[in-house]
Amino acid sequence: MSIDINDRLGHFVRTRIESGVIRDSGELGVDSLNRPIDENRGFLNASHIHRYPDGMAFMAQVQAWSDSEIVRDFDTGTFRKYQQPENFASLRFPLGDWVFNAVTRFRIEDFEYATERIPELSIDLLPTPLPWAGLYHELNLSASRLRDNNPDRTYPAEYDRFKGNYRIARPSAITPWLDWTPLLTAQILSAENRSDQPDEPTSWERQTLEAGFDFTLHAFADWQINNRIWDVDSIRHVVKPTLQYRNILIGNNEDEWNPGIETPLTSTGVPFRDFFSMRALEGIREHQLIRVGVSNSVFTRSHITKNLRTMLDLDLYHDTIIPGDSHAPTSHLLSSITRLRPASWLSFDLETRWDSKNLDLQDLYARSSLINGDFWRLDIGAFFLDGLHEQYQASLDTKLTEGTRVLVSVSYNARTSQFYEQMIGFQFAVANHWDILLSVSQRDGATRNNDLRWDIKIVNGRF
Repeated sequence: MSIDINDRLGHFVRTRIESGVIRDSGELGVDSLNRPIDENRGFLNASHIHRYPDGMAFMAQVQAWSDSEIVRDFDTGTFRKYQQPENFASLRFPLGDWVFNAVTRFRIEDFEYATERIPELSIDLLPTPLPWAGLYHELNLSASRLRDNNPDRTYPAEYDRFKGNYRIARPSAITPWLDWTPLLTAQILSAENRSDQPDEPTSWERQTLEAGFDFTLHAFADWQINNRIWDVDSIRHVVKPTLQYRNILIGNNEDEWNPGIETPLTSTGVPFRDFFSMRALEGIREHQLIRVGVSNSVFTRSHITKNLRTMLDLDLYHDTIIPGDSHAPTSHLLSSITRLRPASWLSFDLETRWDSKNLDLQDLYARSSLINGDFWRLDIGAFFLDGLHEQYQASLDTKLTEGTRVLVSVSYNARTSQFYEQMIGFQFAVANHWDILLSVSQRDGATRNNDLRWDIKIVNGRF
């Protein structure tokens, strides 16, 4: 069930609720903690977003599962996004140049593995000009209680973490087409009341300095090209080559006891490792980062709406990471993001990351869509993750009559050389208030119930 509200006062509300129960008489097996799974099984996935006109925002998600395998077995759509429950709530409150945040991340069941924040409170000063020398400064302060229930630990790790980042930068335009921004960031990170290591200190502190600069060139070109089939009314190409450098210096012994329990986020995007974007801060080592890249954007104006639209975004970056330890190897990463929208009926997305030294593909995400208004939509996707996963998916959504649609999808696992899921569904409207989806699917290899499955879902409710 879903509810969307977007009023004229600027409020935006979105609520999603998905739930299911089953008395499972099949071969149940065991959960992730090697415990027998009960035959009475179910799940609840709920999310809520509320954005206010003044910029305040509240977001929460609750996922309560009877066992660790229920979503894998009976809701593959959710399982593709969440292999285990993710529960959190956050509140954002802007006040001028300041932003206040409160976040909690928690677990409901003991089979969940999560770095809990119970809670985390933070305050941010957005980049703000100082009254002299063209300087800008920004600040981030946070206090949190972190808990890690990794089953590999003898005892759950828990401690209080305090973090402070302060940055001074001086952006300037050397020429109308070249920007130069030197910057300096200081960080203080401390942990107190560590609970799981009786033979280790209960507190830890580290001071770190980040120095660097950004160079960005700006250039553009215009072409008077008109094509009504592709809905093009002139084209502008904006290109921004960039050079970024960061040098991370540890103020005290970086080999001292490290209480860190957070792990770096894995993404096929182009993450930039500076203090204001990283969360797994405790494991930072001295290093230098050199990024060379280029950002491309192609814009046009729609013949129909007269609005500006983006036809292409193409970002390409190469990172060289030189560790402070002379015996450690230098890393070379090549990342790209492509978003192609040449017309309203065609889209293509591609994200890749390579080890450029060995020409080894680490991650790839690709999706292409063909759209014929509200009549039909064809999606084709490919997913590759560091040699562990290689999957391909295709789906077709076509309109039969007003209020009725047919959906077909197929998924292929190249590692096992098998089609692990095929689905066909029929969606129809009831009393102009409900959309009902009836579907049958065949799944092989990827889940426990390798057989036919019938589903009845209420897709939308309109009131």
